[in-house]
Amino acid sequence: MGEEYWYDRTDVWLNERLMRYSPKQFVEPRSMRRPKAPDHHYNHINVAKTAKKLRDNGVRVMIGAHGQREGLAPHWEMWMMVQGGFTPWEALRGATYDAAIHLGMDADVGTIAEGKLADLAIIDGNVLEDIRLSEYVSHTVLNGRLFSTDTMDEIVTGGRTTAPLFFHQTGGQQLPAGTLEALEAKRARHHWRH
Repeated sequence: MGEEYWYDRTDVWLNERLMRYSPKQFVEPRSMRRPKAPDHHYNHINVAKTAKKLRDNGVRVMIGAHGQREGLAPHWEMWMMVQGGFTPWEALRGATYDAAIHLGMDADVGTIAEGKLADLAIIDGNVLEDIRLSEYVSHTVLNGRLFSTDTMDEIVTGGRTTAPLFFHQTGGQQLPAGTLEALEAKRARHHWRH
Protein backbone atom coordinates (compact mmCIF):
# COMPACT_ATOMS: atom_id res chain seq x y z
CA MET A 1 0.00 0.00 0.00
CA GLY A 2 2.36 2.68 -1.23
CA GLU A 3 -0.60 5.03 -1.16
CA GLU A 4 -0.32 5.07 2.64
CA TYR A 5 3.26 6.28 2.35
CA TRP A 6 2.22 9.39 0.44
CA TYR A 7 -0.55 10.15 2.91
CA ASP A 8 2.07 9.85 5.65
CA ARG A 9 4.81 11.84 3.93
CA THR A 10 2.82 14.60 2.19
CA ASP A 11 0.04 16.95 3.21
CA VAL A 12 -2.40 15.78 0.56
CA TRP A 13 -5.23 18.08 1.70
CA LEU A 14 -2.95 21.08 1.07
CA ASN A 15 -2.25 20.09 -2.54
CA GLU A 16 -3.62 23.11 -4.38
CA ARG A 17 -4.11 21.31 -7.70
CA LEU A 18 -5.93 18.38 -6.13
CA MET A 19 -8.18 20.59 -4.04
CA ARG A 20 -9.10 22.71 -7.05
CA TYR A 21 -10.88 19.69 -8.58
CA SER A 22 -11.80 17.47 -5.63
CA PRO A 23 -14.39 18.13 -2.92
CA LYS A 24 -12.71 18.57 0.44
CA GLN A 25 -15.26 16.29 2.11
CA PHE A 26 -13.73 13.42 0.10
CA VAL A 27 -10.08 14.40 0.53
CA GLU A 28 -9.74 15.72 4.07
CA PRO A 29 -11.03 12.77 6.13
CA ARG A 30 -8.72 10.33 4.33
CA SER A 31 -5.66 12.56 4.19
CA MET A 32 -5.72 14.44 7.51
CA ARG A 33 -6.24 11.39 9.73
CA ARG A 34 -3.37 9.47 8.28
CA PRO A 35 -1.22 6.59 9.46
CA LYS A 36 2.38 7.24 10.45
CA ALA A 37 5.11 4.63 10.16
CA PRO A 38 8.88 4.37 9.61
CA ASP A 39 10.10 3.68 6.08
CA HIS A 40 10.82 0.00 6.72
CA HIS A 41 7.10 -0.57 7.35
CA TYR A 42 6.26 0.45 3.78
CA ASN A 43 6.74 -2.58 1.57
CA HIS A 44 6.06 -0.76 -1.70
CA ILE A 45 9.77 0.07 -1.98
CA ASN A 46 10.66 -3.64 -1.96
CA VAL A 47 7.91 -4.33 -4.49
CA ALA A 48 9.30 -1.58 -6.73
CA LYS A 49 12.82 -3.04 -6.40
CA THR A 50 11.51 -6.41 -7.57
CA ALA A 51 9.65 -4.73 -10.43
CA LYS A 52 12.91 -3.01 -11.43
CA LYS A 53 14.68 -6.38 -11.57
CA LEU A 54 11.91 -7.69 -13.79
CA ARG A 55 12.18 -4.66 -16.07
CA ASP A 56 15.96 -5.10 -16.29
CA ASN A 57 15.27 -8.66 -17.46
CA GLY A 58 12.92 -7.58 -20.25
CA VAL A 59 9.54 -7.64 -18.51
CA ARG A 60 7.34 -4.64 -19.31
CA VAL A 61 6.32 -2.88 -16.06
CA MET A 62 3.49 -0.35 -15.94
CA ILE A 63 2.01 1.92 -13.32
CA GLY A 64 -1.05 0.52 -11.61
CA ALA A 65 -3.00 3.32 -9.97
CA HIS A 66 -6.62 2.30 -9.45
CA GLY A 67 -8.24 5.71 -9.28
CA GLN A 68 -7.34 6.49 -5.70
CA ARG A 69 -6.84 10.12 -4.87
CA GLU A 70 -8.04 11.90 -7.95
CA GLY A 71 -5.14 12.68 -10.24
CA LEU A 72 -2.34 12.06 -7.73
CA ALA A 73 -2.26 8.26 -7.73
CA PRO A 74 -0.55 7.88 -11.15
CA HIS A 75 2.14 10.31 -10.01
CA TRP A 76 2.59 8.39 -6.76
CA GLU A 77 2.99 5.19 -8.79
CA MET A 78 5.81 6.73 -10.84
CA TRP A 79 7.46 8.14 -7.72
CA MET A 80 7.35 4.69 -6.10
CA MET A 81 8.96 3.13 -9.15
CA VAL A 82 11.84 5.59 -8.77
CA GLN A 83 12.06 4.74 -5.04
CA GLY A 84 12.65 1.14 -6.15
CA GLY A 85 15.48 2.00 -8.54
CA PHE A 86 13.75 2.87 -11.82
CA THR A 87 15.13 5.90 -13.58
CA PRO A 88 12.62 8.70 -14.05
CA TRP A 89 12.62 7.86 -17.78
CA GLU A 90 11.73 4.22 -17.02
CA ALA A 91 8.93 5.32 -14.69
CA LEU A 92 7.53 7.70 -17.32
CA ARG A 93 7.71 4.94 -19.92
CA GLY A 94 5.79 2.65 -17.54
CA ALA A 95 3.07 5.30 -17.35
CA THR A 96 2.90 5.93 -21.09
CA TYR A 97 4.36 3.76 -23.83
CA ASP A 98 4.64 0.43 -21.99
CA ALA A 99 1.08 0.84 -20.72
CA ALA A 100 -0.15 1.66 -24.23
CA ILE A 101 1.54 -1.49 -25.59
CA HIS A 102 0.03 -3.63 -22.84
CA LEU A 103 -3.45 -2.27 -23.60
CA GLY A 104 -2.98 -2.70 -27.35
CA MET A 105 -3.32 1.04 -27.86
CA ASP A 106 0.25 1.89 -28.88
CA ALA A 107 -0.79 2.74 -32.45
CA ASP A 108 -2.86 5.60 -31.02
CA VAL A 109 -1.26 6.72 -27.73
CA GLY A 110 1.86 6.31 -25.61
CA THR A 111 4.34 8.31 -27.69
CA ILE A 112 4.37 11.54 -29.64
CA ALA A 113 4.22 10.67 -33.33
CA GLU A 114 2.43 11.76 -36.49
CA GLY A 115 -0.93 10.07 -36.80
CA LYS A 116 -1.35 9.39 -33.07
CA LEU A 117 -3.92 11.08 -30.85
CA ALA A 118 -2.65 14.41 -29.60
CA ASP A 119 -3.13 13.66 -25.88
CA LEU A 120 -0.35 15.19 -23.80
CA ALA A 121 0.42 16.45 -20.32
CA ILE A 122 2.70 19.48 -20.24
CA ILE A 123 4.78 19.54 -17.06
CA ASP A 124 6.25 22.62 -15.41
CA GLY A 125 9.72 21.24 -14.70
CA ASN A 126 12.14 18.55 -15.81
CA VAL A 127 10.79 15.22 -14.59
CA LEU A 128 13.88 13.44 -15.91
CA GLU A 129 15.83 15.25 -13.18
CA ASP A 130 13.12 15.05 -10.49
CA ILE A 131 10.17 12.69 -10.98
CA ARG A 132 8.32 14.44 -8.16
CA LEU A 133 7.75 17.35 -10.55
CA SER A 134 5.38 15.15 -12.57
CA GLU A 135 2.37 16.42 -10.63
CA TYR A 136 2.97 19.99 -11.83
CA VAL A 137 0.91 19.69 -15.00
CA SER A 138 0.47 23.19 -16.44
CA HIS A 139 -1.56 22.25 -19.52
CA THR A 140 -3.18 19.22 -21.05
CA VAL A 141 -3.78 18.50 -24.69
CA LEU A 142 -6.77 16.31 -25.46
CA ASN A 143 -7.39 15.37 -29.08
CA GLY A 144 -5.27 18.33 -30.14
CA ARG A 145 -7.18 20.81 -27.94
CA LEU A 146 -5.14 22.77 -25.38
CA PHE A 147 -6.48 23.25 -21.84
CA SER A 148 -5.06 25.21 -18.89
CA THR A 149 -5.02 23.16 -15.71
CA ASP A 150 -5.65 26.29 -13.65
CA THR A 151 -9.18 26.58 -15.02
CA MET A 152 -9.66 23.61 -17.40
CA ASP A 153 -10.67 26.21 -19.98
CA GLU A 154 -9.61 25.55 -23.56
CA ILE A 155 -7.04 28.10 -24.70
CA VAL A 156 -5.43 28.88 -28.08
CA THR A 157 -7.26 26.01 -29.86
CA GLY A 158 -10.77 27.11 -28.86
CA GLY A 159 -12.89 28.95 -26.36
CA ARG A 160 -14.54 26.21 -24.30
CA THR A 161 -14.89 27.31 -20.67
CA THR A 162 -15.55 25.19 -17.64
CA ALA A 163 -18.49 25.94 -15.37
CA PRO A 164 -17.77 26.17 -11.65
CA LEU A 165 -17.75 22.75 -9.99
CA PHE A 166 -20.58 22.07 -7.54
CA PHE A 167 -18.32 22.31 -4.50
CA HIS A 168 -17.12 25.78 -5.50
CA GLN A 169 -20.66 27.14 -5.35
CA THR A 170 -22.56 28.39 -2.31
CA GLY A 171 -23.77 25.33 -0.40
CA GLY A 172 -21.61 23.18 -2.66
CA GLN A 173 -20.43 20.80 0.02
CA GLN A 174 -23.56 18.73 -0.58
CA LEU A 175 -23.29 16.29 -3.46
CA PRO A 176 -25.80 16.65 -6.28
CA ALA A 177 -28.83 14.36 -5.88
CA GLY A 178 -27.91 12.27 -8.93
CA THR A 179 -24.41 11.65 -7.58
CA LEU A 180 -25.78 10.62 -4.17
CA GLU A 181 -28.15 8.16 -5.85
CA ALA A 182 -25.35 6.70 -7.98
CA LEU A 183 -23.10 6.28 -4.92
CA GLU A 184 -25.88 4.59 -2.99
CA ALA A 185 -26.49 2.17 -5.88
CA LYS A 186 -22.76 1.33 -6.01
CA ARG A 187 -22.69 0.84 -2.24
CA ALA A 188 -25.52 -1.67 -2.49
CA ARG A 189 -24.11 -3.43 -5.57
CA HIS A 190 -20.56 -3.76 -4.20
CA HIS A 191 -21.51 -4.28 -0.53
CA TRP A 192 -19.52 -1.24 0.62
CA ARG A 193 -19.57 -0.72 4.36
CA HIS A 194 -17.97 2.30 6.00
